[in-house]
Amino acid sequence: MADVKVPLKFQIFRGDELAREEILTQDVIKVGKLASSHLRIDDETVSRMHAVIEVAGPGEVSLIDLGSTRGTTVNGERVTKAHLQTGDEIMFGDARVVVSFMQPGSAEATPAPVAYRGGAPGAPAGGF
Repeated sequence: MADVKVPLKFQIFRGDELAREEILTQDVIKVGKLASSHLRIDDETVSRMHAVIEVAGPGEVSLIDLGSTRGTTVNGERVTKAHLQTGDEIMFGDARVVVSFMQPGSAEATPAPVAYRGGAPGAPAGGF
């Protein structure tokens, strides 16, 4: 099953507003505010390397907090390690992310994220 890439869709919110969506297919997804993170969240409450998400196959997705300062919650419960399911709401510090599992082979290449710089509604939002 290791050869089958399971696409995960991440919806990243700024407050109640959807800031951006990303689809990632890595087996190990690094989450944090470092530029080298696969899922980069530019928020002061997110650690530089906050967590990793390990994808072993369809329905076999785990989140591991890497000792972040503000912690990680899944559906309101603070976790150090958790099994994820589609629709789970993850809080990395104060940043809210909703994860959805997609069917293998259904993801297209995700464009490079655009850094969020504020601005008018409807302006490209990314980087959060």
